[in-house]
Amino acid sequence: MKYLISFLILCLTFLSVQAVEVYQGNLTEDIIFKGTPVRITPVKKITTSKKSLKVGSDVKFVTSRDVFENDALVIKRNTPVKGKVLSITPNKLMGLQAKMTMGEFETTDVFGETIPLKGEIKKEGNPHNTLISYLDFLAVFVRGGEVQVVPEEDYFIVFY
Repeated sequence: MKYLISFLILCLTFLSVQAVEVYQGNLTEDIIFKGTPVRITPVKKITTSKKSLKVGSDVKFVTSRDVFENDALVIKRNTPVKGKVLSITPNKLMGLQAKMTMGEFETTDVFGETIPLKGEIKKEGNPHNTLISYLDFLAVFVRGGEVQVVPEEDYFIVFY
């Protein structure tokens, strides 16, 4: 019985310490609701046709809209967003298109705090299926398309 009471006291103490840590979170975490969507767009065209683009390369985006939470501005429009290329699969013959994944995004809020963003952008090039279907005997010689991420497109990623 004595051990049970000691165990319960220890558990209650641990829970109260955890609650205090959550309550004392920084201003950014208190304002930003986890799961808030952020629209981003690339600063310039990102393509797998450039041989300088490799796994680990930095990619630059900007927020395309203001981000609000509870009617408070959290991230301004055109705020820089940094990310990395996580994987690249080059295009090949027989219509196999290139593939690319970008992630590990982060930006800053209106208070200057760094905000990690959750989500990945996965893109595939054109497989040229229509061309291959008409030229079935030449399909071996048709290369798949390159990945193109252009500034006119918006992508959604979310806060952690």
